[in-house]
Amino acid sequence: MTPEPGSATTALLGDSDGGGQSTVAPPPSRPAPVVRESDAQAFAMSPMQKRIWLTQRLAAGSGHCIVQRVLRLRGPLDVARLARSLNALVCRHESLRTAFPAHGETQVVQRTAVLELPTTDLAGLGPDEHDAAVRRLALAEARRPFDLAHAPLLRTRLIRLGDDEHVLLFAVHNIVCDGWSLGILFRELAAAYGTRSGDAIPVPAPPIQYADYTEWRRRRRDDDATARSIAYWRTRLAGVPRAPRRPDGPALAADFDGARRIDYPDASLADAVTTLSRRAHVTPFAVFLAAFLVLLRLRSGREDLVVGTPFAGRESLETQSVVGLFVDMLVIRGDLAGRPSFVELVRRMHATVTEAIDHRDVPFARLVEELDPGNGPDDLPFFDTVINCTGDRQRIPARWGDLVVEIVDVDACTSTFALTLFVRDEGRLKLELVHQTAALTPEAATAFLDDYQHVLRTACADPQRSIDDLAPLAREPGDAPRGPAA
Repeated sequence: MTPEPGSATTALLGDSDGGGQSTVAPPPSRPAPVVRESDAQAFAMSPMQKRIWLTQRLAAGSGHCIVQRVLRLRGPLDVARLARSLNALVCRHESLRTAFPAHGETQVVQRTAVLELPTTDLAGLGPDEHDAAVRRLALAEARRPFDLAHAPLLRTRLIRLGDDEHVLLFAVHNIVCDGWSLGILFRELAAAYGTRSGDAIPVPAPPIQYADYTEWRRRRRDDDATARSIAYWRTRLAGVPRAPRRPDGPALAADFDGARRIDYPDASLADAVTTLSRRAHVTPFAVFLAAFLVLLRLRSGREDLVVGTPFAGRESLETQSVVGLFVDMLVIRGDLAGRPSFVELVRRMHATVTEAIDHRDVPFARLVEELDPGNGPDDLPFFDTVINCTGDRQRIPARWGDLVVEIVDVDACTSTFALTLFVRDEGRLKLELVHQTAALTPEAATAFLDDYQHVLRTACADPQRSIDDLAPLAREPGDAPRGPAA
């Protein structure tokens, strides 16, 4: 699954003054306006869509690249109104009516598509049985593959636990939706359900659709800015070995099997990160990133580390309310040589990320094509470890009319990368480690999160300390996760 983008405007993940855009989300600009091109129904895929499409073909029959949210709905639910509200989303956003024929590399927008809302009634079970039953159903839905040739690439299921308690399973394929888009969909769903009929969305419609954006990107493929950025990345990534090649054949699908571990540090850790970022005049993301690299160095023994981080990819103002796969990846090469202090490393990484953002004109898939032409869709070029900071763009409204809504965390998932650390702002700091089961044991994943918090807390308490003097908590040698490709 392509890591979900964050790009929030929050005190925790935003700029060094506590507001503004996240480090990994450059502020919207106008390099060239994106305009509605035509009413044609067939368009070329974006570079990231093409990579996901090829990967999905190799992992046919798996639930890879599915993004799921499990929501608990408390209160009197009007099921018919919820169904109308869900279909209003499909009607509004072309991406939710887009299919990908197996015979070519195009995306086809269907004029209409109907989203079903099947219901499973678990009210007959005892309350102590509900959680386990919901988890089983959620995991089954998350692992059930989509047929990319048929829209909508979105499915829902309603689980009834009682008259005033339901769970909504919401699964969408990553090829048509990223994390920012999920935020759009749930805000609009909450707004639509809050109306009397539920079939109208009382917020302005997006000025363009995703297919317009892909055409806009295609026209910029060989412009001067792209050529300059390719030259920059060729120099910046010289000497970086590719990440380990994936196994061939049926093992690929199993290789994506993943799990997640979640922790909610106390508020003092978020406060310490914010304080250090302000004193160092950097974004909080730079602090989270530096601590991540320190831990990877401690685990791998390497000083030249390469990780990935998603960025929103929504450079133009017209894209802010559009549903689609805009997210792309930045390659971050960290130099930890020379015994820098932690605050020096923070400033170093802030400069590195800023420079990478300045050369974001090249889609990641194009970068792979230019710098690693032998790479296939089953390979992970440059890195297999990711840090992803997300904020309130993905936050789900807590009230939909009379309903109170909360997220239900489900442990199992799929993972493209060996490990991805999500740093989420959900009104409080949430750390979530998603990893391949082949890369980490459950015990090692728990240890990794504990060590990360320990390194981050220790470094923020004494930022002048050399990174050589930062150490993880004591762990058994067999629990150490493998380091990133570097």
